[in-house]
Amino acid sequence: MLIDLQRYFTTMGWYVGTHTFITMRLEGGFEAFSGRASETWEYRWVIEIHENQKLKIPAVLVKGGRFEDIDEVAKRVLRKLKANDKG
Repeated sequence: MLIDLQRYFTTMGWYVGTHTFITMRLEGGFEAFSGRASETWEYRWVIEIHENQKLKIPAVLVKGGRFEDIDEVAKRVLRKLKANDKG
């Protein structure tokens, strides 16, 4: 799904300038994201889409769950962007 998220932006057809679309990060912390005593380090992916008014792209921030991989988070981001396209 990460490749599909990439395609969402690369097929927009803008013709001038440089745009920053996506920031991705992997966060980690001891018992940080599950809300319970896991006695372990936990990790989650975070994908942020930067608002671009010229291209009508909304700001989107999705924080993955403890066991979600990058593709699952990318899928949720893409759904939000496509829902915005319809609206």
